[in-house]
Amino acid sequence: MSSIFEMDGLLAMALVLVVPLGLSMFRWSDPQAERLRALAAKAAPYAGLAAALSLFLGDGQGADNVNAFLSSAWLAVCVAIGISAAAEVLRTRPSVVEAYLPIAACAYLVAGAVWLVLFQADVRPMDLPIERVELTTVHFYYAGFAAPVLAAQAARWLRALPGKWDRLAAFSGLGVLLAMAMVVAGISGSPLMEVEGSIIMALSLVAIAAGTTLISFRLPVAPRVLLLISSASVWVAMVLAVQYAFGQYTVSGEVSVRDMARTHGVLTLVFAACGLLGWKLAAKKTTLARRAVEPEKPAGEETDQRAPAAPADKA
Repeated sequence: MSSIFEMDGLLAMALVLVVPLGLSMFRWSDPQAERLRALAAKAAPYAGLAAALSLFLGDGQGADNVNAFLSSAWLAVCVAIGISAAAEVLRTRPSVVEAYLPIAACAYLVAGAVWLVLFQADVRPMDLPIERVELTTVHFYYAGFAAPVLAAQAARWLRALPGKWDRLAAFSGLGVLLAMAMVVAGISGSPLMEVEGSIIMALSLVAIAAGTTLISFRLPVAPRVLLLISSASVWVAMVLAVQYAFGQYTVSGEVSVRDMARTHGVLTLVFAACGLLGWKLAAKKTTLARRAVEPEKPAGEETDQRAPAAPADKA
């Protein structure tokens, strides 16, 4: 039985905790797209739990068939979310950068579900070792899905402050999306691109953490503590990620995949889970920069730049 400190455990936590939390942090402005997203989001915790349990089923033909069915059900839910995101961007054409981050995150969510099916079926694209197939899958959920959602939340709250902190968070989210594609390409066989992607990822996440820290001191105690823990975990996690990528590039293999799961992986889980839960708690009406925080408008709607646009709880 794998623990949370193993790759299976990290993947299971993404399915049962990180993704459902992330899906509760945004909604679409297009009514039809939102209906589909809301329906899929309600099914996500159950499909995610089933897919997570499939990771720990025993080997054998019967178990393999069950695993394939459970991971395919998760894929169906993620595809529905991806379709809703595509409908949202085509019909509303959002005018603010951070509105595109949850949309792109949903695309990576679909990619993660596809790779989960490949992993469960023991399919190895480009003859990758099976552990790197699982490693890629885990990256899709944490860096590809959770990090852009966190960046979007930080950008919306930072609008309540003077300056251009919200733009820093929004464009850092775009940096995460670019870096994620580079890291996946690196894992799939281009070590130099993995190093470059890891550096961009580290810089982008550190910028998001800086913005999150800035806003956290203006929040109540519970979300403040969670967001500070989330931000602090990024610094160590990204140092380890760059170290691992350099090790793969130089073929020194100083840090193994198992070691990364027990260090970088757990810190990334802390970053995602504490960050999402912190923003969810912060969505309650509070006072920020001497102004009351108003509920978030749906993605795609204009928001007055002079007024804070912090999100309300949409769960």
